[in-house]
Amino acid sequence: MPSSPEMAAEIVQSAKLDANPLFMRVRRWEFPYSTMRTNEVIVSLDVILVDPTTGRIVWQVRRPPKPVPLYGELIGGQADAVAADEVMKEVFAPLGQRLPS
Repeated sequence: MPSSPEMAAEIVQSAKLDANPLFMRVRRWEFPYSTMRTNEVIVSLDVILVDPTTGRIVWQVRRPPKPVPLYGELIGGQADAVAADEVMKEVFAPLGQRLPS
């Protein structure tokens, strides 16, 4: 598992893949309360798309630490799954929607 965008680019380049690696660094992912039930998850992460031939960052998003509302009270894994889905929608929204072919 790559620990940096540069390492992700090296892996793709050495495997001779025709693709840009997408590197994600989770900086913070926690329940705001010390219980197993929550209505939000605090999330901070970086998402980086790298050109494997140059190592140059092609696209980057930094999500500062802030709550992801869950629209109801959930437990452990359910809360994490819903938060992950919501964060991915938020992070990739600027790229637009893919049109069906």
